[in-house]
Amino acid sequence: MKTSSQRLGYVPALDGVRGIGIAAVVFYHFLGLPGGYMGVDLFFVLSGFLITTVLLEDGRLGNFYRRRAARLLPPLLPVVIVCSPLGWPRLGEAFLYAANFFSGIEPQHVAVAASHLWSLAEEEQFYLLWPLVLVTFTGRRQRLAVFLATLFFVLVAYRITLAETGAGLARLYYLPDTHADGLLLGCLAALMRPRLSAAVGRIGLVAVLAFFVIGAWTVSWLAYGLPLFELAAVLLVLAAADGRLPELTLTPLVWLGLISYGLYLWHQPVHALAGRHVLVGLPIAVIIAAASYRFIEQPFRRRAREALRPMPAST
Repeated sequence: MKTSSQRLGYVPALDGVRGIGIAAVVFYHFLGLPGGYMGVDLFFVLSGFLITTVLLEDGRLGNFYRRRAARLLPPLLPVVIVCSPLGWPRLGEAFLYAANFFSGIEPQHVAVAASHLWSLAEEEQFYLLWPLVLVTFTGRRQRLAVFLATLFFVLVAYRITLAETGAGLARLYYLPDTHADGLLLGCLAALMRPRLSAAVGRIGLVAVLAFFVIGAWTVSWLAYGLPLFELAAVLLVLAAADGRLPELTLTPLVWLGLISYGLYLWHQPVHALAGRHVLVGLPIAVIIAAASYRFIEQPFRRRAREALRPMPAST
């Protein structure tokens, strides 16, 4: 198990993982990639892993929440400003990070162009609660790992039970009690941090890509396929974090990962407006995401880093 003194730092391959995830999601919406929606779950596993790693390296909650706010809120604001006059998203869903509850309880009232905001709500709820849990278990990492592993299996069994008793897709997919297992598994991976070989990492990579191609938007896939996908995603993330998969550092893939947040925010509104015109909508979404990264995300993140940098001691 790694100690908190062994910092992860910037790992380009993890942006490569982001690139794979966002490509799957965008291709799902624009091109109908059968299992592309599971790209969100790849992000969940990666988020659980990275956030837990950051908190283990620097457990100052104030710094963590300020960085999260600087990372997430500025790129979201233009989306809301542009899209709210069109009726999507509703302001409460966007800024209260409650879209997953709206999507799970009343999906018929959620605009297609804003339906992707549910995952942002899920992650924000995780960001609020998980650091407090991690601080509570300080010095008891093994106990926490056992708790997370147990909770993962309980949640998977719970989702399967609901699926077998007639729960619908929206209920199973959007609400946090049936879709938190990927985040938990990512947290567990960060706590344990086993060393994996490149071969094992590539097995995870091939399995993830296969799930994108053969998966389906069905209750059965959510119940039985999703946990297997999440386990494959853990293998991929762990190997990438240890630099075992140089193929994930290809420049186009890393660049796609860098703009992935903006592309996730904008691809659904653009898709709703462009309709079937994929050759028009997809490049526009990428261009807007690149502009968001260059002119919004990078400046705000740079300011946040400068604000949190320790002041030099006075002489």
